[in-house]
Amino acid sequence: MKVLHIDNNHVVFALDVSKSMLAEDIAPNRLEKAKQIISKTIDKLGSDRVGIIIYAGNSYPLLPITTDHAAANMFLQNAAPEMVSSQGTAINEALELAKTYYNNDEQTNRFLIIISDGEDHQEETKQMAQNLANEGVKIFTIGIGTEKGGPIPLRINGSMIGYKKDRKGETVITKRTPKVLEGIANAANGKYIDGNVTQKPVNIISEIIANAEKNEFETKQFADYKDQFPAMQNHNRYSALLTLGIAATFFFYFSVNMLMVMGLAPVVGVPLPLVSYGGSAMLVLLGAFGLVQSAHIHRAR
Repeated sequence: MKVLHIDNNHVVFALDVSKSMLAEDIAPNRLEKAKQIISKTIDKLGSDRVGIIIYAGNSYPLLPITTDHAAANMFLQNAAPEMVSSQGTAINEALELAKTYYNNDEQTNRFLIIISDGEDHQEETKQMAQNLANEGVKIFTIGIGTEKGGPIPLRINGSMIGYKKDRKGETVITKRTPKVLEGIANAANGKYIDGNVTQKPVNIISEIIANAEKNEFETKQFADYKDQFPAMQNHNRYSALLTLGIAATFFFYFSVNMLMVMGLAPVVGVPLPLVSYGGSAMLVLLGAFGLVQSAHIHRAR
């Protein structure tokens, strides 16, 4: 019996890359602060699997679930508002995409970490979070930004050209909305965390994940044995035929030669050597053919 001890934490980060995350009310800006939190958290996750979703008006799978933390950090650094096709802060889009990141057939601890400034205005978000929690996903939200808020800088090739304005020509002030993130966390029986000081959410999240009950379980390979058993039976049958055929060939060879020497071999009808060698040859061929077919089926599995 083969026993596998498996530790499974699947941690998915949903990163808000809407343009409001470029506000600099938190240095260097909200988006970079969020990246710092994710990167430092990943560094504490050991062998746990991580995935990254980015979202604004829609969502995008930046990184599928993986144990390659170096790749996760590399992809993370490239996350930017330009990577999503529409702007806004639709957290429900991230929740919908997150469903595809988890394998329901695996015994895992599943976490979804949403990092945003909370500017979400879609009523169904709380219900979607609750539904996801009912499926076993632990949801935590991290808020970035200040309630006072700040303008959204506009840059071309890294050079500042001004601030985003509304239709009236007024400078847009974006503010963190913790109530939205708190509501999502509460609906999912999770936790809201202030993310303006990097180390605070990093410590809280990594401790929660580290203390999660590890799903160490024994996997007895009965299913594999069951699948392979018919093939093994056939393999054994054909091996027996082949062995019997070879043994019969030697037996008949020595027996017939002995009878012929003694003058006792029949001389009428079909000669005994032909019968005996023909029969044993048939056994050899049948056994060999069966073994080839059995091996082919085994490889196909």
